Amino acid sequence: MPVSLALLSIDRFSEIEKSLGINNRNLILKSIASIITKTSRVNDFSFRTNENELALLLPHCQKKGAIIRAERLRRLIETHSFTVNGLKISVSAGVSEYPSLCSSANELEASARHALNYISSKEGNKVCLYSPPQDFIPAYEVNPA
Repeated sequence: MPVSLALLSIDRFSEIEKSLGINNRNLILKSIASIITKTSRVNDFSFRTNENELALLLPHCQKKGAIIRAERLRRLIETHSFTVNGLKISVSAGVSEYPSLCSSANELEASARHALNYISSKEGNKVCLYSPPQDFIPAYEVNPA
């Protein structure tokens, strides 16, 4: 069975922290975590991996499902009305899947991070699926659902 990883990063995080302060920043993070929790499946895992980053580990989820999940979250967060100064918050997401796009747990995290860094450098507020090297051969094929 496949497993996907989606890394979500809050766009313009340092600007938000400078203008609103650490307490309001933490409220925003808690609100985003609440949205993730409310929309997650029972077997999904979500956790904070960095100051401005949350991760979703999606067991039994192919890359197509992970992209859909990340895009839905991105849209929910973008349209959510945060109570702090009517501020618009957006996130960027990098997605990868084992075994179709990488060959180990370490590569799963690194490939999702690579996709996140790429899309964050392009002004963010988008979801990016990792693209493996052309010579990559998966350990096994996952049947399309």
